[in-house]
Amino acid sequence: MRGHAQRTNVVTGERGWGPAQASPFMRRPRNPCVARLLLQVAFMSEAQPDLEARALEALGSVSDPEVGMSIVELGLVVGVAVDPSLGLVEAKLTMTSAACPLGDQIARQAEERLRAVSGVREARVELVWDPPWRPDRMSAAARKALGWGR
Repeated sequence: MRGHAQRTNVVTGERGWGPAQASPFMRRPRNPCVARLLLQVAFMSEAQPDLEARALEALGSVSDPEVGMSIVELGLVVGVAVDPSLGLVEAKLTMTSAACPLGDQIARQAEERLRAVSGVREARVELVWDPPWRPDRMSAAARKALGWGR
């Protein structure tokens, strides 16, 4: 197949055929939850993956003060959308409970971290309750650390 090369999915380890040009999504992110979120994104422009990856890394540096763990690890990041031409990043976060007293604080911190990302001119963070948070959204490491692992 001309123009295609075999590559490995960094999350599942599966091998398959794809474009010969290496996708930024095929680089192994430091955080496995970031890898999972990156793979959920489809049909992106060439400039978008890099900005999205940096935005997800920034969100990974935001911790839930109650448990001292990354909001990405805890599965609180519902989605991230970017528009590289405008330098706009929009993130949707959820909390484990609608009664969480720290939701606004975590959202503000996430917005500050996103604004600090190179190439971001505007960042918007929204707290959403649909879909509701579930324990299976957490990474395996987070479940284990919190005693939810098997």
